[in-house]
Amino acid sequence: MLTFPDFKGNRFFNTLGNIVQDPRIGLFFPDFETGNVVFLTGRAEIIWDDTRIHGFTGAERLIDIVPEEIVFAPGIIPLKGTFIDEWPMLAATGVW
Repeated sequence: MLTFPDFKGNRFFNTLGNIVQDPRIGLFFPDFETGNVVFLTGRAEIIWDDTRIHGFTGAERLIDIVPEEIVFAPGIIPLKGTFIDEWPMLAATGVW
């Protein structure tokens, strides 16, 4: 299982509403330094009240994903980039 926190945003809950309507999910993880990509598909569940939420500073809920398929695609991104810096607010979310 893959779990990630969800934080306060614009309060539209568009993505969460999509998960409620249809729990099928697809994630895309690019590595711009190597051009490698990981695609993950699976089923998501919104966790509204769980003690695990407290492990992520500022999180309001969690998203649990049960992967159904994971595909590694080496070198398919033609554009390359270099990591510059983390988002400044990321430090406020704790270590996870």
